[in-house]
Amino acid sequence: MASTRLAPAGARRQVAQALAAFAARRVPCRWWVMPSSAPPDLVSHLLANGMRLHYEAPAMAADLSRASCRVLERPPDLEIERVRDLATLETWAATLMPLVELDLSKLPDGVPRIAGSEVKWETGSAVYRKTKSAPAKDLDEEMTAQIQKTAVGVYQALKLRDYGRVDLRLTDAGEIYVIEANPNPWIASGAEFAMAARESGRSYTQLIGEIVELARQRA
Repeated sequence: MASTRLAPAGARRQVAQALAAFAARRVPCRWWVMPSSAPPDLVSHLLANGMRLHYEAPAMAADLSRASCRVLERPPDLEIERVRDLATLETWAATLMPLVELDLSKLPDGVPRIAGSEVKWETGSAVYRKTKSAPAKDLDEEMTAQIQKTAVGVYQALKLRDYGRVDLRLTDAGEIYVIEANPNPWIASGAEFAMAARESGRSYTQLIGEIVELARQRA
């Protein structure tokens, strides 16, 4: 829910009705409260109806009624597309975490460039010490978008829900290979999933809270 404009007199009742509609369909709901949301005490009505504040995010806004009428040139790389079907809507609505990369380039000669058991679990081995996961920083926007689109396609094709991790390999030629989709990935604070959450601006507490809330709303 976003861009809420409710009359102060009936705000609490209307919030309750909206949340009841989501609950009846057993689907989760997020309610974005912005500086322009009305009434000004909208947050108190949401809290009174059982919602919880997950996080606050900085944002920028402008009053378009006061904006200059100067016509801006359209950037050459800007594409605007109308959403015409459910599949496209789900693709754009998916919450994508930043990409995390497992660097296997420093493995000793003769060791396969794969995340075998020694890479994952043998903490005292040289192989384990030479492989580290970190946010992927050296991918251009086009490749990042292609990887994310592939991950969303896998997620939707397998009908996953709430959260998940899609593991892929990227060749030097830019080819993407899907290794697996993990519907219940390791979510310890030092794991790749939590690492991606931190990169997105979420704390570990917020990450776990969001996962629990998605399950709670479906209960």
